Amino acid sequence: MEKSRNCFRFGKLKLNQNGLALVTVLVFAAAMLILGTSVYYFMIQGTKFSGTVKRYNSLKEATEGGIDIGIEVVKNYDNNLGSMFSGVTLNTVNASDCGLGNSLALDEYVIRANPADTNCANSISSQPWVEFNSGNYIVDLYIVKVLQGPLTGVGGAAAFPAKSGSNVSTYKYLFKITAQGKDEATGSTMITESLYRLVK
Repeated sequence: MEKSRNCFRFGKLKLNQNGLALVTVLVFAAAMLILGTSVYYFMIQGTKFSGTVKRYNSLKEATEGGIDIGIEVVKNYDNNLGSMFSGVTLNTVNASDCGLGNSLALDEYVIRANPADTNCANSISSQPWVEFNSGNYIVDLYIVKVLQGPLTGVGGAAAFPAKSGSNVSTYKYLFKITAQGKDEATGSTMITESLYRLVK
């Protein structure tokens, strides 16, 4: 009788060891599954982040290119801009708030607009002079004359050269050029601004 009880205990102990091994395998498998899922998740997030950074840099390049085009447009305002930039549309704007009519071209705006007129500046700053596409990006350029004539102070970053001639002060301008880029795929936007001085 004693011998039978010992055999029963031994069989129960052996069964418990098998159960322990199964639990260990299941815990290890669960840990590996969690680890694999975590690695996969971080790989996906890293890919998404890289794509976001790439799209950000592309949008940044598009808006900075817009600033460069805006500077060239201002520098050559009295030339045939349509022949200079392919794929770039130069608009007229409604300048009725400036007292200059409802269809004003850039060359007229540069010469005739009064930069001290805040209503005029606010109206013009909401109408893009230039529109173009760069890949999946749409860029609008806003050009506003903020100063005409000599600037105070000598040697500053925005200071104009000394006068040379009777009409030089009439042809000294300071412009704010704003490029607003939009990523059509994501809807995100970026705005880049620059000041440009023009001496003619």
